Amino acid sequence: MLVKPVKRRWLKRAPCFTQRDLVVDFLNGATVPAFLLLVGSVISSKILEEALKTAKTSMALAGVMGLIFIIREIITG
Repeated sequence: MLVKPVKRRWLKRAPCFTQRDLVVDFLNGATVPAFLLLVGSVISSKILEEALKTAKTSMALAGVMGLIFIIREIITG
């Protein structure tokens, strides 16, 4: 969540923090690891078992975000 604001500060662009960017960065940070775990589960079923045990909230959030993006593509496409 801090990469973009630090980059903006470094490049002297304003504003450093925007609500939209913070929400998008949070959702990306929460869902990308879950999607990577799902990709890894193709290689090993142990990865899937561990992901389902330890990352239930992140998996649920990733599923919701994926569903939202699919519905958006259907509606706008």
